[in-house]
Amino acid sequence: MVHERREAVPAAGAGIPAAAPAWRRRVVIGLGCLLAAWAPGRGLQAQQAQYHEENGYLVREISGALSGPSHFRVETQSDLGDIHVHGVPGTDLQYRIRIRSRDGSDARAMVDGFAVVVRRSGDVFEIHTEAPRMRRRQSWSNVDARLDLGIPAGARSVSLRAAVGNIVVDDLNTPQLTVSAAAGNVVVDRMGGAVHIATASGNIHIGRAAGLVRASSAGGNVEVEDGAQAVEIASMGGNLHVAHAGGTVHAETAGGAITIDSAGGDVVANTAGGNITLGRIAGQVHSETAGGNIRLQAARSVRCETAGGNIELHDVDGAVRAETAAGAILADIIANAANFGASSLVSVAGTIYVSLPGTLPVTVRAAIDAPRGHHLVSDFKELAMPRHEADGEQLSVEGQLNGGGPVLRLVSTSSDITVRRRP
Repeated sequence: MVHERREAVPAAGAGIPAAAPAWRRRVVIGLGCLLAAWAPGRGLQAQQAQYHEENGYLVREISGALSGPSHFRVETQSDLGDIHVHGVPGTDLQYRIRIRSRDGSDARAMVDGFAVVVRRSGDVFEIHTEAPRMRRRQSWSNVDARLDLGIPAGARSVSLRAAVGNIVVDDLNTPQLTVSAAAGNVVVDRMGGAVHIATASGNIHIGRAAGLVRASSAGGNVEVEDGAQAVEIASMGGNLHVAHAGGTVHAETAGGAITIDSAGGDVVANTAGGNITLGRIAGQVHSETAGGNIRLQAARSVRCETAGGNIELHDVDGAVRAETAAGAILADIIANAANFGASSLVSVAGTIYVSLPGTLPVTVRAAIDAPRGHHLVSDFKELAMPRHEADGEQLSVEGQLNGGGPVLRLVSTSSDITVRRRP
């Protein structure tokens, strides 16, 4: 069942017809829809309209509150203007709409040309703001709008959409938040549930979120400060940064750098054109970059590849597979016999330096394809490293450390290989 009523808030001494013609176009300015559940015959408290001057603008404000059942859904849409959302105590959903114009003699007509349509369908409550068609000599650059929402804890989900404008959400205790912005930035902090954000050209910043985080931007940066659970972020042309994630992290960008300071689970980090910097990762790491360096502070195991940079891996507590086409590899392995596995370090045009625990059972197979002027150096007596500079002959050696174990393969096309004993 759908209950609908049209609310027009007129200017002093002037009214807006209930069925204004030519309202075929949704507000280019404005506040599309605000949705919350309500009971038939009630739920809309009186709207209040106020007018005042502000820095050369004529400002029209419409405010009100919506009451309904203990559990409901909220949806908003704005075609031009910012959306600000925050949590509030109590059970009423509060809203305030600000429309400003500095279009000279047309300013009053511009701000008065908005009518509010209130409609209920099931457990969804809508408020649409519509305006007449813009006349030729008028300009939307002289008008802006803002929607402020105060949402109580009873909201089951909140959906926010903005065509042109920023979206800011703070201190919201809702199980699910969905945000879509076509041409603006999104900022979310102190979110009590899951977050799903998509923007076409703006940046995304997420502070603290208690649930799963999914965020993607077609052309901006994405940053997550504190995700209590898993984090999934992506960008077509921006940088990605996760300060902390309590669970797994999946980060992918087509043209930027990736930085993940810490994660409580596995990490997948892929970029087509930037560096990958990883801090302390509790799980496994799988990372690839087509044109940058890879650096890791700690992880359980690692699989990584770069087409044009160095690889630096510290405190790897398991198997490691690393390959670079044009850089050096440094790998510090701290694994023991129980968690170490088959590993390989391959560099086409760079040195390889690996440090191993002195008690780790491992079989090392090292080779330099073009050894002239290059050496294999080892701290382990089981791995005798001869000097060899013969042209056209591969230099290779194998040694079983501490009785041998999983194979560690070291291959450099034309640079030195060094195997050190960890202190």
